[in-house]
Amino acid sequence: MEKIIVNKINEIVDIAQDGANGYKTLADSVENKDIATVFLRLSQQRKMFVEELKYECLVQGNELDITGTVKGFFHRVFMEIQSIVKSDDKLIDFAVQGERKAIEVYESMITLEVPRYLREKLKTQLGLIKGAVKQLQHFKSLEKQNA
Repeated sequence: MEKIIVNKINEIVDIAQDGANGYKTLADSVENKDIATVFLRLSQQRKMFVEELKYECLVQGNELDITGTVKGFFHRVFMEIQSIVKSDDKLIDFAVQGERKAIEVYESMITLEVPRYLREKLKTQLGLIKGAVKQLQHFKSLEKQNA
């Protein structure tokens, strides 16, 4: 695999790792147990994304360095601070904001010349991320109705 593709996959994996950590933080912070369950499920899903991409690269002889991003770390710290004073719908906003960044990174990768099997894996993961955004927006509208 070309170095540019490996670097971009590493970027995607870092974003997915940030998502897994961020969703776990949100699940611990949100009051609504249904939303907490969704956040935990999405955290596990993002961990699965990381493992799938690590495996695909390993099969091709490339090992990824997975640390998450510095920006993601500070975003999680910010979410923890905000969770003390913010409502559940604001926490959902933080999740959607993170997912939109992930969508940008995935879409930029899909435009590169990558092997078909990897493109399909990325498209599948991207579809799941977009589905998560819709689900989160649905929960936010329910939170507003109940407020």
